[in-house]
Amino acid sequence: MTRFLTVATLLLATAASAVGPGPEVPSPLVRDTLQADWVLLQTHSDEFNHAALDHAKWQVDVPHWGAWSWRSYNVGIADGQLLLKMVAEAHERDGKELQYTAGIVRSRADPIRYGYLEARIRAAPRWPGVASAFWLFRNRPDYWTEIDVVEMMQRESTRQIIDVSLYVLRDPAIPQLPVRIKDHAAVAWDPAEDFHVYSCLWDAKRIRQYVDGRLI
Repeated sequence: MTRFLTVATLLLATAASAVGPGPEVPSPLVRDTLQADWVLLQTHSDEFNHAALDHAKWQVDVPHWGAWSWRSYNVGIADGQLLLKMVAEAHERDGKELQYTAGIVRSRADPIRYGYLEARIRAAPRWPGVASAFWLFRNRPDYWTEIDVVEMMQRESTRQIIDVSLYVLRDPAIPQLPVRIKDHAAVAWDPAEDFHVYSCLWDAKRIRQYVDGRLI
């Protein structure tokens, strides 16, 4: 069976378990070598090692939602990293006064179902107030789902909790909706101090999420 892998390196301006010493869980990437039964989808992958963002691959003018607005000038690339900023910038949207703008990228590639996805991320240093995140999201009239591979530093009590969630809000194959599964893990570091690899292995039976190759 052919399996699909997507990889990205990001610097984001987004029953409990703990991530710590223990056996590593094998992932499709072993010492940066792809296992034979996986296919890397270049359309979904980026090392961000170009002079500028590949706009044929990534959308930056995403429709607004929430308490801030997305602005393309808050997205950049430097030293092999994607840089997403949140900026104090008073403005008005739909008759409401808002105080912040932020950067976001969304893949232009066709949606996939099942595979392994990972991103190497360092969270934004501002806490509380900025929740760095890596999502899989699809919203259409008959199908609305979201997998939060990671959301970081969105709790006011501690920086060392990461959230992982699953939402199924529309799906004709699931009669009892909505489904909301929220979980979290304690980590032994500040997510804003260094890069860590956050990943998701998704197949027909389950969704498994990892930090630095360890199952959470």
